[in-house]
Amino acid sequence: MVGVCHDPGYCLKEGGAISPCEMDTFVMLYVVSGEVRVKKNKESAVLRENQVFITEPAVLSMESDSGARLMGVQIKTGK
Repeated sequence: MVGVCHDPGYCLKEGGAISPCEMDTFVMLYVVSGEVRVKKNKESAVLRENQVFITEPAVLSMESDSGARLMGVQIKTGK
């Protein structure tokens, strides 16, 4: 992880990124402020303030040029 803040909540500093991570849970990301590029497997999308991203288990990564504050929730499957 490069450029990740260590304060309450979750944020990416300007130019911050999170390397690909294989998630075995459902994931919900809410963008509190800023903008982030999220990559799910081979698809990518730009999320802006007040947008939500929900995915089944997948390989996820993200980066932000301008910085972003996020809220993330992981939900285990019933397996």
